[in-house]
Amino acid sequence: MNFNFAWLLPVIIGLGLVLLLALAVRRRRPPRRDNPLLALQPTLPAANDEGQEPPPAAPAPPRAAPEPAAREHSPAPEPVPTGMVLAEIAIMLLSPVGDITYASPAACRLFGLAADELVGKPASRLLPPWRQGELVEELASHHPGEWETQRLIQHNKLIDVHLISRPLADDTGQPTGGRLWCLWDITQQRRQEGTLRLAGRSVDLLHEGVLISDVARGNLIVYANAAVERITGHAGEEILGRKPRFLHQTVSAHPAGAEELRQAMAERRSCHVILHQQRPDGTLFWHEISLTPLVNDQQHATHLLFLLRDVSEQFEFIQELRCREGRERTVIEQAPIAICIVDQEHRIRTVNPMLERMFGYDAEQLLQNSLFTLLPEVVWHDVVPEPPAYERRGGEFMLQNRRGEKLTVLASAVALKEPDDKPLTALFLTDITGRKRTEQALAEAKERAMVTLAAIGEGVITTNNRGVVDYLNPAAERLTGWTREDVMGMELDQVFDLRDEESRQPLSNPVERALRLDRTVNITRRALLVTNDSREFSLQITATPIHDRQQKIIGAVMVFRDVSKIRVAERRMAREAKYDELTGLRNRREFNALLNQALAAASEEGKEHVLGYLDLDKFKIINDTCGHDAGDEVLKQVAELMQAQLRNTDILARLGGDEFAILLSSCPMEAGHKIAEQIRRALEEYRFTWHGRAFELSVSIGLVQLQADSGTLDDVLKAADTACYQAKEQGRNRIQQYQPQASQGSAAGALWQDRIRQGIAENRFTLWARRSRILSSDQRLPHYYELSLTLRDDQGHYLPESSFLPMAERHQLIMDVEKWKISTLMARVATTCDPNKVYALKLATMALQVSEQLCPFILQQAERCGLNSKNIAFEINETDLTANFTRVKRLFKALKKAGFRLTIDRFGYNRGSFGHLEELAVDFLKLDAGITNSLLENHVDYILAETVSRVGQLMRLPVIATGVDDASLLAAMEEMKIDYVLGEVIDPGRPLEEIISRSTQDRVYAGSEPGKTTLPVQ
Repeated sequence: MNFNFAWLLPVIIGLGLVLLLALAVRRRRPPRRDNPLLALQPTLPAANDEGQEPPPAAPAPPRAAPEPAAREHSPAPEPVPTGMVLAEIAIMLLSPVGDITYASPAACRLFGLAADELVGKPASRLLPPWRQGELVEELASHHPGEWETQRLIQHNKLIDVHLISRPLADDTGQPTGGRLWCLWDITQQRRQEGTLRLAGRSVDLLHEGVLISDVARGNLIVYANAAVERITGHAGEEILGRKPRFLHQTVSAHPAGAEELRQAMAERRSCHVILHQQRPDGTLFWHEISLTPLVNDQQHATHLLFLLRDVSEQFEFIQELRCREGRERTVIEQAPIAICIVDQEHRIRTVNPMLERMFGYDAEQLLQNSLFTLLPEVVWHDVVPEPPAYERRGGEFMLQNRRGEKLTVLASAVALKEPDDKPLTALFLTDITGRKRTEQALAEAKERAMVTLAAIGEGVITTNNRGVVDYLNPAAERLTGWTREDVMGMELDQVFDLRDEESRQPLSNPVERALRLDRTVNITRRALLVTNDSREFSLQITATPIHDRQQKIIGAVMVFRDVSKIRVAERRMAREAKYDELTGLRNRREFNALLNQALAAASEEGKEHVLGYLDLDKFKIINDTCGHDAGDEVLKQVAELMQAQLRNTDILARLGGDEFAILLSSCPMEAGHKIAEQIRRALEEYRFTWHGRAFELSVSIGLVQLQADSGTLDDVLKAADTACYQAKEQGRNRIQQYQPQASQGSAAGALWQDRIRQGIAENRFTLWARRSRILSSDQRLPHYYELSLTLRDDQGHYLPESSFLPMAERHQLIMDVEKWKISTLMARVATTCDPNKVYALKLATMALQVSEQLCPFILQQAERCGLNSKNIAFEINETDLTANFTRVKRLFKALKKAGFRLTIDRFGYNRGSFGHLEELAVDFLKLDAGITNSLLENHVDYILAETVSRVGQLMRLPVIATGVDDASLLAAMEEMKIDYVLGEVIDPGRPLEEIISRSTQDRVYAGSEPGKTTLPVQ
């Protein structure tokens, strides 16, 4: 918007003249001539640079000493503060957006900036942060404004500024949105006003006599307040303009105080004395004098301040007390209770130190004052003895001392008489606040204990020292089936039927044992409570004896907790430790233990057994085509089918994935071969159907005879694995008996070993990267790249990792492959500085089993390459997580500490994995491809995917969906608020080196917006 500023010149001149006239008329009110500020102003500190007022001075009632020349003339009005002329009014123009479009020379001087440093800059930077919001509101309105603010200018100096703001208008009078600012510096004015206010308040608070003498004028008195005349008897006219010699004139026989005051005045230092003097009318008086020098910035004394206080009454009263009291005073002062003696007018005559401490007053503040300054009148009437009997009365009362503390006192009073028969009353106050607090605390503790016992989930039963029940909390009532009223007076054995979980035999009473042994008794296992309504609960029990202060047993408390669900979970976990969760077969650990027993029996007893290693053929086709649901169903059906072919004494186990093992006890090889053939034939005839599609399945079996000389567990497992591999190499769907001469493997196996070793040595492996598409609107999410490994053969073809990783695992080369992947990835990523990219590398299953070796290697490589750890994420399959949870947890903790990101791949099928998320502190969740591919047809998979997305949102974990290759799936992912999607159409992948290379990346994505791939519609 263009502004025509030609019309502003007359407006500015007119407004300046108006402001000048207003400032000239608005004169400050002249200060009172009796204000001590007139004497002290040259030496009092000004406001600090932050505009804050100085701390208040000592209180003093104001009355100034007029100068001789000023006594005959009324004070002239003070002039208008300097600087308030038109030339010093800063003028600035603001655009509608708040930018400065014009700044007058006065504005430049005001802010200490050149014109080019102001014009074109936002006006908000001239205001403190708390005023900037007002500027925004002002620009949005068309109303004039006037306010004061602060501005930090050059040299970090904070000044006060008065600002008048007017809206700008065009030739027609319509607001243009800009503003006219007129500003001037009022810093000095504010400081002087603050100093005046502080000094005035301080003086108003003083009740003592105040004298001020001017050192530069020969120490002449320049100020005296009315209290000086009252205390000394000298009129103000007699004091002002004289030296303060009369202050150190004394009638005392010990003039040390007067000499000290005289010396302090000469040396201009502080002192405090008490002098006995005589007034002009002849009366004697005692008064305190406090001398304080007032110094300037150079620490030179410019004035002397004298504070006077008449203490004659205190001296006379003290003398009277010393004469009339005596030994009684000693008794009163040493009394452990507060004592106060009052006369018939309720004036306090005597107090002891205990009362002073109790109420926070000094004796001088209380004596001769009304008793009702200490306690309410109603309390006095409740405790004062009444004639004619004058019997002692009292009670408990709530009082408040000077410090605001609430006191509970036990008050009583007795009537006394003075020698002249004047009645007195002695009031005795005992502070029982501590006792009351203790009683209150005990009552509250008891109430809290009762509320806690009623609220906790553990059952609590208390008994006396004979084992008779005297209390049950609500949880105990719920668990035992008894009510508190029913069991009062009953023995615990009648209420608590405790049995052994396994034998069902009665268990000994834990309370009886705790009382007999005088120690805590714990029952943590095998305790089963049978209630009176035949319900059963597994319990953990603790019984503890209760002692009194003399350590005598007075009863016992028994706390018990329902652990039925925990026991069920323990039994389930014990079973899961031995059995495969999916198929119900024994797992690898349990099978190895049974196999060790069989080897021991073969060695010691000469028995023969047969070990079989079974690997399903064509299982991967089903799992990849139909998803993990179909794969799991196949495994369960196959397990049932194979179990049906075995004898009752035979053992079938799932070792992992699609690998099984059988242990045929007391079985020669010929019989074992027949059983294996039955299994093979059954699977050959088996057809698996999934959503209308039928799949064939077969099995390759390797058999090993277990004899006395078969060797160790690893030997026989390796032999069975080798035989199974030979069966696969010979065409699959067959049985191969282990032959020792073929133990080094087939030629094909050796060929794969050479290929893998050659690939590592010659860098024939390539890290292949697929870029995900971000669906989330969260701009903080990094770009996520999924990495896989390929092997280039002699013809230059890239072989997928599924073709050689199983061979690497079989021939113990997987760690070499993993180390190549990790070291290569880190070396490549270390060359890029883009923090907005994450490269995710999947860790092999067998590598996790040796994570103790893998983790140090990862950390060592990261340190050697000097990369940003947040650029790399490590992926672990959900199946590997559940199977190796302890190892994975340790590995994740170390990697997380080093700054790496963590991803759980193929997440969603195992419900137990949801509970591990907080423990593992992962960064990404990758949805299982089987769920993604079938969620449009399978309602359960849709709900499962939606659940994973919801969990990710709640835990702030980005969710990645894989296998998204059509528009309908993409729409479903967007509806579920999935954060990332991966698919062959989105990005088929390319070598990692191309992704990292910026020039190559620009060339690859030329002509298309990254992450915006168009998907085909089904």
